[in-house]
Amino acid sequence: MDTRKYKCWFVAALLLAICVPSLTAHAASNPSILIFPFEIQMQGDSGYLQKGVFDMLQSRVAAGGGVDVIAYERFKSRIDGLHDSLSEEQALNIGSALGATYVVIGQIVIQGNLATTDARLIGLSRDGVKLSFHKQGANAEDVLAHIKALAGEIRSFLLGGAPQSAVSAAKPDSIPKPAEKSPKADDPMYMHPEKLWKGPSQLSNEPIRSMSGDGKLPVSIWKSPKFDMEIRSIAAGDVDGDGREEIVVAGDKGLFVYRYAEGKLTLLTQKTYDADTYLFRVDVADLNGNGRAEIYLSRMLRERTRVKSQVLEWDGKQLVPLAEPEMFLRVLSGANKKPILLGQESGMGSLFASKIQRLEWRGGALAPAGNFAVPFSESVYAFNDADALNAGQDVFVWITPEGFIRILQPDGEDWKGGERFTGAASYIPYPTGDEDRSGSGDPPRKRRYYIPQRILVTDIDRDGKNEILVISNSDMTTHYFPNIRIFRNGRIACLFWDGMGLARKWQTSEVSGHISDLMLMDLNGDKKPDMVFSVVARMNSPFWNAESYLVYWSAD
Repeated sequence: MDTRKYKCWFVAALLLAICVPSLTAHAASNPSILIFPFEIQMQGDSGYLQKGVFDMLQSRVAAGGGVDVIAYERFKSRIDGLHDSLSEEQALNIGSALGATYVVIGQIVIQGNLATTDARLIGLSRDGVKLSFHKQGANAEDVLAHIKALAGEIRSFLLGGAPQSAVSAAKPDSIPKPAEKSPKADDPMYMHPEKLWKGPSQLSNEPIRSMSGDGKLPVSIWKSPKFDMEIRSIAAGDVDGDGREEIVVAGDKGLFVYRYAEGKLTLLTQKTYDADTYLFRVDVADLNGNGRAEIYLSRMLRERTRVKSQVLEWDGKQLVPLAEPEMFLRVLSGANKKPILLGQESGMGSLFASKIQRLEWRGGALAPAGNFAVPFSESVYAFNDADALNAGQDVFVWITPEGFIRILQPDGEDWKGGERFTGAASYIPYPTGDEDRSGSGDPPRKRRYYIPQRILVTDIDRDGKNEILVISNSDMTTHYFPNIRIFRNGRIACLFWDGMGLARKWQTSEVSGHISDLMLMDLNGDKKPDMVFSVVARMNSPFWNAESYLVYWSAD
């Protein structure tokens, strides 16, 4: 054989071996898509729906692999400050800068009994509109079905090359203009609850005299000014040792300690954290016995993958750290009961370890003081141990991840309620365990564990019997989507044991948004516990900051 001819064939074969896989890999590269938060036109706060729709659409388009969805963090700074609708030109410019193949923009209009979802998938390579989507329904719940269908249509087009017949390609290329103002917009029946508030703009000595939400109980209500933050947790205690309780607030902007005096909230101190620190639960108690209550702050680091809580104490000038245990912390307290500190480590292959520990101060450091046995509860946050049945004996009351209340009665019978009580929006992501089965190399799939709400047991209406206080938020997803909560409104429910089960005694008025936490404290100095809860009126959005406020509620 000719040696030169053999070498030429060898070089050609080698080039084919190198180039063909490269060409194949290039041809099989995933399309990159940039999904923008949809514009929402509706009465009341739209932040919850906007965030829920955005999260749902991103996760469903990405699910199953084959499509690269650009993370929100990569373009958040580019849309911050845009208070008007995002134009197609702006969307395409941002998409081009981030190397996207396609962008998705859309609008949702909810007016009366009509809910409309319009969206467009636009190509960046001079392709124009590749897919137009239009669906109508009767309410916000129908919008979620629209988004599910839209995600399917987008994946079908990107992976199959053509939209399914359900896509209405004949729809106009432009997103509809914002709906005209409804003639009912000024009707109090349709107004946002914030606009109906006639009380003072700050906490004052003159409360609003009112009735509970069901008209069964005369009450006095104070309301704080709004905070430009998402309040995730609140607690009360004598932080500075002056004999009066302070209010401690934890949220997305950090940790804040407020004094209440002469009808006003005054900031005592604050502590900020970097963006990667997630604060989700705070408790306050003087457990080291020095006359100043410590702040027990549960927090997550590294994109909520590592628990590293913090214990802080006021030194007269600032909050100083006393300990940073790698445990979830919780103070368990109750009427006529000495508070104790509980801790729980992360589990091996699970979010929580099986054992809950008691912790105490020894020589200026936290040390384990034995296990704390809790039946059925996997989380240190999900239960209370108090005389909830008014039988002179403490029983365990806990709330399941699905929001149902359970009580272990003194005779050992396990009572389970049938009403769901949805807590707040704070959550910890955890792997589902099946992320490697496809072999696609896609990022691990995660599920959200929503932090259980507090269960308070106290005689809140001062009738001589204990009641159970729980948060009851209305979730428009009705728990069908475990990774999404879209809140419409919330209230506090007061329950009592009637000998057969829990019955609702009364409830507070509904607030728009959701209630994020609940606590007891004596704000007015009458030596009797009253209720304080935090309301997140608006969640963070690409177009606005979160808004929250505090409500102080006292039975007359």
